[in-house]
Amino acid sequence: MQDLKKGDIILIKGFKDPANVNFYCHMHFKDLIGLPTRVSVAFNSFYVSHPNLDSVPLNECVEFDILESTDEISHQEFKSKQKLYQQMMGGQTKPVKNLDKLKNFFLKKNINESNVESLTPKQKKLINLVDKLENGELSLNDLNNLIGGTELLIKKMNEEGIISYINPFDDIWDDYRNDVLYAFYMNDPSFIWKVVDEYLSNDVTKVGDDYYYDVSNWPDEFASLFNTGRNDIRESTISEILSGDYDMDMWDVTDDEYRDVYEELIPEKKQLVDNRIREDLKKMKTIDAISDLLEEIAQEQGRDDVELTDEVINRLFDDEETMVFLINTGLPDIRSYLYSVYSGCYTGTLSNEWYDSLWGELEGFAIDTLEGRDDYSYKVKGYDGTEKVKYATRFKATNLIYRVVSDFIVSKKDSTWNDDTIAYWGSYLGLLKQLIYDGDYSELSVPRLDDYPDSSKVSKCVNENIGDYF
Repeated sequence: MQDLKKGDIILIKGFKDPANVNFYCHMHFKDLIGLPTRVSVAFNSFYVSHPNLDSVPLNECVEFDILESTDEISHQEFKSKQKLYQQMMGGQTKPVKNLDKLKNFFLKKNINESNVESLTPKQKKLINLVDKLENGELSLNDLNNLIGGTELLIKKMNEEGIISYINPFDDIWDDYRNDVLYAFYMNDPSFIWKVVDEYLSNDVTKVGDDYYYDVSNWPDEFASLFNTGRNDIRESTISEILSGDYDMDMWDVTDDEYRDVYEELIPEKKQLVDNRIREDLKKMKTIDAISDLLEEIAQEQGRDDVELTDEVINRLFDDEETMVFLINTGLPDIRSYLYSVYSGCYTGTLSNEWYDSLWGELEGFAIDTLEGRDDYSYKVKGYDGTEKVKYATRFKATNLIYRVVSDFIVSKKDSTWNDDTIAYWGSYLGLLKQLIYDGDYSELSVPRLDDYPDSSKVSKCVNENIGDYF
């Protein structure tokens, strides 16, 4: 291998034999092609920094050029620059057009970090310990002998204002993860988004500047946030209502179609029903004298029943007693149609009101807003190689994700239990449920769900849909 030494900055140009790359070589270097990396030495072997895998052994399966040699840039700082450069390149490998510009980007100290020359000897010593610890050049036992342990190191780094030199996600900090995350959050509140990107990719997606709760089985997940212990409504019913698929099976929503439906129609919609009544009466030709008006007309006609002429039918529309009988009893098809449209609007309006009430509880607790909800599909390959279409939904939750993650970090800052770490739960809703379970948050109470819908909304719905029946 070329004359390498610790601190060399090299540029990985590509695989020597692209057609015959072994598994480990491909996994270690596929994201390093076209990317400068820093050489370190451990166990008498060369390693290079990796933006996602920390350090990987330098393999002869790749070609590289030595760009520079420097001891001024720490291992962690270089990894951060690699990640930043990948983001700037959109995650794609691109040919290097300006080598000098690329070298300047990686070799220049971060603007937001103190200049090495301005650091005190104590700060330099601490930073050097962290770099060696994260780079595998120093063990935890060594650290205990040198400074008294990891916890004390973190405390001193924080006190000295150089906590940012720690890689908070390095495995070396597993037993002190909550301390580290809390220190970083106190130092920079925007650090929460780095935590989200690192741990919550299972159900959080960033689109533009917004973060979304991204999940497929969201009705059940949201329903589980409600306390249903003291309510007649079941969690499964809440799930169905939230999904919009709740089948409200209600009988006898009205026993007076004339009063609840016909009388609520605006003139132009009522005319549609009148036209159908007129057609049905003409087909009947005669009708029994079951109202005062019909008895009067029967006497005029000298009959026991009434012959339904156009003139007689016109008179019937002006008599409420007769119309009540015709709609509620005498014309079963008319009654059936009016009941159907009313029942659909009654149950639909009530379902929508329950839907709005439940979502109103979730907004500001689990999601920012229901507005902007994005239902989408994607394809996955099964074990047999066939593609399957799956469906998921994104809910805007930038503010709530920030609140939940920050509250979790603060709540668990002194805990050393594994199940009190963000990495253990690995999902946004998992953190939210744990905060509820631990008593930091209260379960959502099921809101009062009205037994009857808003009559004005039902009337509006009936008028909008009556034309589908008449």
